[in-house]
Amino acid sequence: MLAMCADTPAELNIVAKDCWIDDFRKWLNSQGLLFPVERFGSFDTELKRYIGTSNSASSKMWLNAEGSMRATRLFMKIKVEEDHRVTLKSRKRWLDYVQVTNYRAVSTASAWVASQAWVDAEAYDEALVSTWRVTGLTLAGIFVAGFVYISDFEMLAIIVGICFAAFIYLAFFMFCLFGWEFGPWELILMCVFLTYSVEPAFRIARDFVSAPQKKWRNEDEPQLAPLPPLADFSLGHAGSVGTLIVEDGTGEFGDSKDEGRLDIPEDLTSEGSGVGDPADDSPEAALRRALHHQSGAVIMGSIKVFLCGWFLLPCHFRLFTRLGAVGIVVSFAQVVCTLVLLPAVLLVSGRSRREPDIYPIGRFLHDKLSWVWT
Repeated sequence: MLAMCADTPAELNIVAKDCWIDDFRKWLNSQGLLFPVERFGSFDTELKRYIGTSNSASSKMWLNAEGSMRATRLFMKIKVEEDHRVTLKSRKRWLDYVQVTNYRAVSTASAWVASQAWVDAEAYDEALVSTWRVTGLTLAGIFVAGFVYISDFEMLAIIVGICFAAFIYLAFFMFCLFGWEFGPWELILMCVFLTYSVEPAFRIARDFVSAPQKKWRNEDEPQLAPLPPLADFSLGHAGSVGTLIVEDGTGEFGDSKDEGRLDIPEDLTSEGSGVGDPADDSPEAALRRALHHQSGAVIMGSIKVFLCGWFLLPCHFRLFTRLGAVGIVVSFAQVVCTLVLLPAVLLVSGRSRREPDIYPIGRFLHDKLSWVWT
């Protein structure tokens, strides 16, 4: 016990000690006795005498019914580090020190070391490791589901890059501007809001890379009666409008200005006009169509998140306050990343093929492996 208190290395960062065994040694020396107690002396007898002279010594011992000591504790105050990883390293040094000291001890008694700071640091470290594991699995599941939804490697890589930029943006606000410390709760908040915000990006990417499905006519629906057949028609062009001149049933054309004549806007009569195949849309047209479908939902979702965050800000519970602050920041980030950054990157990518990557890959594999079943 005395060696445990007296020979402490400096790396243990001990600030103060409260070791009754050192006071017991000094008391024995003042009585003209040696420490440790001589071979034919009684440690328990001398300890009972010492307890009678000390008011606080017995509070640090576990005594049996006969007054003999069965266990004891020694107090050492150490410097507590703010970083839990440094605290856990200090714990490791203490465990090694106690193990070596027990090995060198002559008696069969053994000591162990404990600290509330170590318990808190270990619990915090386990919570943080578990949060990272759950966050990793969550993000992996989100991106796997996103790939299944859009079936395109290029679009998935673009969305992952934009999510990384949004992660940096949110971390800057949380840890630089707000001054929060990184911890499990902060990591969970970032993960929840980012996974919520990535859904519209997947929808826009799918609409951009995939041609819209053709709507087939349902044979059960009532059909419009066909127009009566025309004998003949000719398409002329004059000025800013096209003129459709329809021949009547007698083989003569209308003589009046309005008879048998239908004016058509020039854009419908110009070369290359008409309804084309959506699969041949330009990147600008495909992106315009995708944003038209999703922009309303993105803006309304961001407004709802902003209002929820605004109402949570006045809460006295710190977790709710932080939840509200992150919600406000994410509402702006969602609009910017989804409706500004993502479309810009899609246009810069120059993607003109209106089918997901998995389709040409499937055709390539089918052609290469067709010999198996032919």
